[in-house]
Amino acid sequence: KAQAGQIATALGVAIPDDATPEANLEYEKLMAMRGADFDKEFVSYMVDDHKKDIDKYKQEAASADPAQVKDLVNQTLPTLQKHLETAQSLQKG
Repeated sequence: KAQAGQIATALGVAIPDDATPEANLEYEKLMAMRGADFDKEFVSYMVDDHKKDIDKYKQEAASADPAQVKDLVNQTLPTLQKHLETAQSLQKG
């Protein structure tokens, strides 16, 4: 995250202070849930969100410029993929 912030600052890109509206809606939804319903919704959201993030990262890796951005994307993708695999294993659980 710190590396991404440094690159964004160097490129003059503003870093958002808040979560996305979609994430805020999911947060509100989860706050109203308990037990197994919470677990199921949380894991489902994590799987879907990581799939979206990985798709975005792959698109960026294919066209990223400057090289700093492409390097960061390629360094981050394995971690995102591992997180997705973990969430999917919990979903199957």
